[in-house]
Amino acid sequence: IQLAFVNAPVEETVYIEPPEGFETGENAGRVYKLRGSLYGLRTSSRNFWKLITSKMREFGMHSTTADDCVFSMRTPEGEELH
Repeated sequence: IQLAFVNAPVEETVYIEPPEGFETGENAGRVYKLRGSLYGLRTSSRNFWKLITSKMREFGMHSTTADDCVFSMRTPEGEELH
C-alpha cells in the first residue's frame, strides 16, 4: 500500500510551507492547510491506524486479545476468519 498515510484524515490543524521550487509569483509566501496526512508527520501512523481500525470494525471484525494488529471475525457458520 503506497498511499496509505495520505488517505488518512488529519485530526489536528496542520499548516505547511510549500516545497522549494513550488512557489510562483502569486503563491509566494503562502502556507497550506493539510486535508490529509503526509509521510513524515508525527501523527501519520496513528491517523492511519484509526482509519483502518474503523474500516475493519465496519466489516464486523474485531482485534484479538493477543495482538491489536490482528483482526478476526466469525462467519454465520461459526468459522473464525483472520
